[in-house]
Formats: sequence, C-alpha cells, structure tokens
Amino acid sequence: MTLAKLGVEIDRNDASGFVRLYIVCLMQGFLLRIPTAASTDTLREMWSTILAKYRRNFSDEFCDAVTLYWESLMGGIDPKSPSIEHDLCRAAGIDVSTIDVIHPLIPATPPDNPLLSKNEGFVSDISERYQAYRAIDAISIPDPEQLKSMRQKAFKSQDVPGFLGAHLSFAAHGELVAVPKSSVHASIRSQWETIIADLYHTIATDEFVHQLTNTWFYLVNHKGIPLSVPAIDAIRQLYAVNQRVNPSDAGGSGVAKWFKRWLGS
Repeated sequence: MTLAKLGVEIDRNDASGFVRLYIVCLMQGFLLRIPTAASTDTLREMWSTILAKYRRNFSDEFCDAVTLYWESLMGGIDPKSPSIEHDLCRAAGIDVSTIDVIHPLIPATPPDNPLLSKNEGFVSDISERYQAYRAIDAISIPDPEQLKSMRQKAFKSQDVPGFLGAHLSFAAHGELVAVPKSSVHASIRSQWETIIADLYHTIATDEFVHQLTNTWFYLVNHKGIPLSVPAIDAIRQLYAVNQRVNPSDAGGSGVAKWFKRWLGS
C-alpha cells in the first residue's frame, strides 16, 4: 500500500519524496489532510502534526523542508478547488495517468479518531465527504424502471445532474450502461451525443451536451475511464458525493471552473 511508504520517505529524510508520495496517496483516494495556512509557521505546525502520524521522530530540518516544498506547490493553487489533488499533481510534475485509484476516499485513519475533526486551516474531506459517502451508501437506489422514467424526465427538462445521476445509478443494480470511454473532451462529447440518440432518437441541445461533457471530463480525469460496472458505480458515488457536498456546483459552475483551470484558460 502506497500509504505505508510515507514513513519510509521520512526515514530516508527525503522531504520532496514524502510530499510527492503524499500527493499520490491523495489521488489514490486516501482521505488525507491538505494543509493550508496564511503563514509558514502555522503551515509548519500542521505538517508537524501530519508527520507525527507516520513517524514519532523526525528532524526539524525535515519538517521545514516539507513545509517549504509544499508551500511552493500550493502557490497559485486555490485551496478550495474541487480538483486540488489534480492541481497538486500538475504543480509537482506528477503524471496522473500512472496513478492507480485504490478506492474512492479510503480513510487514512479510523473515522471516529478525534484527529479527523475539521481544524482551521485544513482542507479535509473527512468531515463532509466521508459522511456524504456513508449517507449515500444508506440510500435505496430506485429500481431500473423508475430510473428510466427519472432519466427521461431529467433529459426533457434539461437537467444534466438529474440525467447523469439516474443514468449512472443503473450500475448500482449491476447493469452496464453506455458511457463515453474517453478522457478526450471532443470524443466525450461525440459519444454522449450518440448515447442520447440511441436512448431517445433525438439530438440533445448544445448546452445540455456541453455541460454533460464537461462534467464527464471532470469525473474521468479524477477516477479514470470506467470499463466495468463497478467502475461506473464508483463514478456514480463520486458524482453523488460532489452533489451532496456542494449541490450548487454539482455538474455546474464548479465543474466548469475546474475545466477552465485544467486547460489553463
């Protein structure tokens, strides 16, 4: 497990190696804290707390080096970005295509650990996203016939989140639905147009396909291209969590902003 190797990087006194591995763990789905602070001293205290979870003993020099390297990576990154893990990878020069997702949002420590409470200055998925996953797991998914009706109504009303949520939910019943098998924006759009045409024998509006394409582009660049029912269901869960945590931006402005940042525009 990659997470277990963090202590090894501390033993090696490799500050940049530790930070880069920490970012990889974030991309793999582990629930780790993302420290942000206005001052270097406060940031250093945060990293000292994190390092102590992996090794009891580490040098002040190592903590300083981790802090300064992290600070350099975070420069220019919005700490509230919905794609902060991806942004950190880009800043550190890490190729996300080489990272295997272990599991969506695996807690790095037990969820009832008091260390997991939200502290000022930390961007943590634990408090909201972990609870959102638990809540979603407890929700009963409508049966396939109901999902068909929900999906069609959402399409007619131009409700992209409703359409995509219903479409992906078939996977929760073990049904394989057609989804774009690409991470290329133009290809995603073309495939969604074909999928919608096959479903309803019509052409979707430009705005509907545009929003649907941007949302799917966001999802596959976070979870990878789904080639199986479980993989599609994992994307369904991620999408549902995003909607629950930030419903005003789910599939909308938040994804659009992320997409523009990803393109550097």
